[in-house]
Order: sequence, then structure tokens, then C-alpha cells
Amino acid sequence: MSRSAKDIRQCLEGKLGFVESEHKSDDHYWYELHLSGLPVITTKVSRGSKAHYDDSLEAKVAKQLHVRKSFYNRVMSCELDRQQYYDEVSTNPYPPFSNKTR
Repeated sequence: MSRSAKDIRQCLEGKLGFVESEHKSDDHYWYELHLSGLPVITTKVSRGSKAHYDDSLEAKVAKQLHVRKSFYNRVMSCELDRQQYYDEVSTNPYPPFSNKTR
């Protein structure tokens, strides 16, 4: 399934509580999420108004969010909420956070 960059940005900000990062680039919005006891979770989304993410790009976003692609799809389709995402990255992050970032 292909999702627009706009839809992904709206989910990050509205549903999951990510905030736009101070890190800037001309071609991407950068987002971060601070959760107690975890490293900062960061991701980036294209600034292109017509940008659509195919499965491989969405898999990269899921990895940056530290969840499996199937879990990411359920978040994006509104099957799971913010708290369920927070619980997942706190108890079962994928890929796991490295000890260097904790």
C-alpha cells in the first residue's frame, strides 16, 4: 500500500505525538519523540507535496520508529493508538535500541 508523505506526517504528529525536530533539511521534515527511559526516536519524511511512500520506504520508517512493519501498518490504519505504540516501543522495540543510545 502506498501512503502519502502528508498522511505519514499527520500520523506522526497527531496520533503518535512526534514533534518536528530542530534538525532541518531542504528535502525532509525531521521528527522526534521523547519517551521516559528510552533513547529519542527520530524519523524523517519527505517535504514533497506529491511524495508517496512505497512498501520499502514505509519499512524504513517503521524501522526508524522501532516497530515491525505489520505493527506500523496497524498504527497507520488506525487499528492501534498512541498508547499501544508507546507500549510496543517500551517493551518490544524492533529493532532493539542499542546499549550505546540508552
